[in-house]
Amino acid sequence: MKDMSFAVASYAQDGNMLYFSSQDNIGLYVLDMDTLEIQCKNIFPFHNFNARFLWGKALRVERDIWFSPFYYMYPSLCYDIEKNAFSPIEHSETKERQPGHPYCYMARYGNKVYIFPIKERQVLVYSQNKELIKRVVLDIDADLLTMNAAVDKNKVYLPVSNSNGIIEFDMETLLYSHFRIGTEDIQISNIIFIEGCLYFSSRNCAELYCYDPEKKVLTMKTIGNKGSQIDSLRYDGQNIWGTILYEDKIFKTDIQLGLVEWWDIPVQKCPLPDSCLWRKNASLNYRYMIDYGNSWYITSDYENAIYVFDRIENKFRNRISICVSQDIEEVALLQVQMERFGIIKEDKDKDLKNYLEMIKMDRGDMIWKV
Repeated sequence: MKDMSFAVASYAQDGNMLYFSSQDNIGLYVLDMDTLEIQCKNIFPFHNFNARFLWGKALRVERDIWFSPFYYMYPSLCYDIEKNAFSPIEHSETKERQPGHPYCYMARYGNKVYIFPIKERQVLVYSQNKELIKRVVLDIDADLLTMNAAVDKNKVYLPVSNSNGIIEFDMETLLYSHFRIGTEDIQISNIIFIEGCLYFSSRNCAELYCYDPEKKVLTMKTIGNKGSQIDSLRYDGQNIWGTILYEDKIFKTDIQLGLVEWWDIPVQKCPLPDSCLWRKNASLNYRYMIDYGNSWYITSDYENAIYVFDRIENKFRNRISICVSQDIEEVALLQVQMERFGIIKEDKDKDLKNYLEMIKMDRGDMIWKV
């Protein structure tokens, strides 16, 4: 039985169930964070099964999960958890082409969803039924936004890429402002809002900054070594947690006392399958810290594993290999094909083989297929 391994691309949490896309194929997977079992739930509706870097962000909206793509040629998608089915989220004004919202941040406020595409200088406001309600054009002197943002009630604080700029957007009034923090050498990366202050990291440095918008006061503390970078900022009610890129570490710091603690991620240099050889020599950047049951579930950009850190005992508890049987993958492919085209054949093996051949041959069509 051949196994398939992959890294996490985007995720959305539904209680103990963690839904995530892969960087290495078009499968949609789910991890039961109680049993630590992984299964393939579905495949994204494209013919090239081995396509990579398709989904950049995910957001759970009631019983749906919204996915935004990395590239314009792919549509944004809505996944119905109960029906185990996909549908497109349209925003183009032409019927011939419905591209997605690449490299975007998504937020929810009330019964609306707000999408911030980084290259379009606009905010797209949707109903939960995927209807585009309004476009808000951002008249700002900025080139690109980022995929990270801080949310405080109705406010979104969105960093401007490669700069010290912040866009403050009010999801209730649809008003916005653009301001800068500190000196020009700051390039705001990850950001989080805690008790009236913005905590953020800067690209290519190991400092954690704190900015008070009312007092306009900026403070800073060093977390990692020179040349490292802070990522994945999270808050547990007392401490800020995060990963340190290029050092294979996580940290926590008490926002009142300022104490800092570090833990090494117990990285295992496991051989990668042929499908993942493109990341064999890549740095193990630990990108997401997912909160569940007093633990952090930590994912990597390049390693086919999720590490579980127990916040009560302050130690790593598990390493979950992100690996499923290819048989499971093929069952999902066959099931989706049969449901999509309304056919059921007795010779399922032959049917699956034909479908897999179709996937391999049709690599040029990147638009939504019904």
